[in-house]
Amino acid sequence: MGADEGKPVPIADNYRTGIRIMSLAPKEVTCRCGHSFITDRERSWCGKCCDAVYYHEKDKNRYRNNSMYIVGIIIAVVTFLTYVFMELIASPLLSA
Repeated sequence: MGADEGKPVPIADNYRTGIRIMSLAPKEVTCRCGHSFITDRERSWCGKCCDAVYYHEKDKNRYRNNSMYIVGIIIAVVTFLTYVFMELIASPLLSA
């Protein structure tokens, strides 16, 4: 018998920060379409309608906020590149 027998097994280790990610306890979740299944992950996909189902309901807003943040960053980068093009490339060519 080993010394680690009976202890929960981490699914990932990060030795630099000392963070150990442990598997969540299996829980039955229900999708908006009514399909129920058991999951042990933070976010799973419904096998019936292919929609995201969250282990904790509060995590739903976290993913939506991350998506809005990424869209905002993309809009800012496109706006900056348009400004650089107009000021550094288009203006000198049109004024010459």
